[in-house]
Amino acid sequence: MPNSRLFVHGSHKSAGYGRWLDALEIHLGWQQMRDGRRTQDFGSMAVRNEANRSDLLGLTVQGSAIESDSHALTYGIDIYHDEVSSSRIETDLATGNSSVVRARFPDGSTLTNVDAYVHDRIGISRNLLLDVGLRLSHARVDLAMTASSAAAQISNLDLSGSAGILYALSDTTDLVANLARGFRAPNIFDLGTLGARPGNRFNIANPDLGPEAVITGDLGLRITHSRGTVEAVIWGSDYQDKIVSVFTGMVDPGGRDIVQSRNASSLSLQGVELSGKWQMGERHLFDMTMNYTHGETSIANQGTEPADRVPPLNGRFGWHYERSDWRAGAQWTFADQQNRLCARDIRDPRINPAGTPGWGVLNLLWSYNPGSQWRVSARMNNVFDRSYRYHGSGIDAAGRHLRLDVEGNF
Repeated sequence: MPNSRLFVHGSHKSAGYGRWLDALEIHLGWQQMRDGRRTQDFGSMAVRNEANRSDLLGLTVQGSAIESDSHALTYGIDIYHDEVSSSRIETDLATGNSSVVRARFPDGSTLTNVDAYVHDRIGISRNLLLDVGLRLSHARVDLAMTASSAAAQISNLDLSGSAGILYALSDTTDLVANLARGFRAPNIFDLGTLGARPGNRFNIANPDLGPEAVITGDLGLRITHSRGTVEAVIWGSDYQDKIVSVFTGMVDPGGRDIVQSRNASSLSLQGVELSGKWQMGERHLFDMTMNYTHGETSIANQGTEPADRVPPLNGRFGWHYERSDWRAGAQWTFADQQNRLCARDIRDPRINPAGTPGWGVLNLLWSYNPGSQWRVSARMNNVFDRSYRYHGSGIDAAGRHLRLDVEGNF
């Protein structure tokens, strides 16, 4: 069965209901995702065909009240309900006999999320803007009964919050700072997955998982000029009870490590982000972004090691040239080598145990607007046909290739 996605979305926007409901926005959506798989272990005569389906229904309602230029209140609710269908059939190629085996997910399991939130933006003074928000979240997972496990219900209720300031140091320089606390409740994938995972692993279910929590903060500086902007941000995140895939010490008959998701890790991430753009004359624009992340993780009884699949120093430099009806440009995208690997990275067949080499590729862009209704664009990626791979990816990135687009608006 091929993979497919079906999405239907409807929205309503209106305004003028009164002081506490200046604007109303409602979104209703339904998504169905089908995931079909056909797997066969090396040297085995057994072929497994599985069909997984997710039906997600979502409703969001958001209201806002703009008291003045210095005070804006936003509030609302989010409701999502996801039902998972899953089946797996094993066929013996030698005999042609087929039998039903345990599915990847407990068939008929559901996940329901109900959130209520409020966000307030307050102008304290001419130079100081305060942003505060709270979100109350309730997540409930109902795992269906299987041949090897009883039905289970997991419910989590938690409060998240954030606070941020924007302080104008001068007419051209702003200081930005944010602090937030969040959490993530385990989902059906975390709790009930049974089956092969990337990296020569086989996952078994764990219905006893709890939520993971994170505290994150950032501090940034933004400088604005008539010709462009420059931004620099430092940030950090601290995760507790993080859900990670832990090796159980057992190996399945196919030689794969048997793993299980557990609240067994704490994770610390720190990073730096730089970005900027500069206008040279009327037609030339230069832009750039650079990102660096450093991570350490600690798993119970295993000590501290580098966090898994952390990207290396990476970024992009761009040049853009614009005329009245056409544009051209070039981008240099790059990543440094990454040799800070954890034990899981080293065992992962998608990652070179010596690390992922650095790389840089050149992309060329061009677009033409023959009129107000039409746009023709072309993009050549990886001009020099370099062989490279994003750190943690299972496949090499595409070689030299050309993309053509024609857009029409009626």
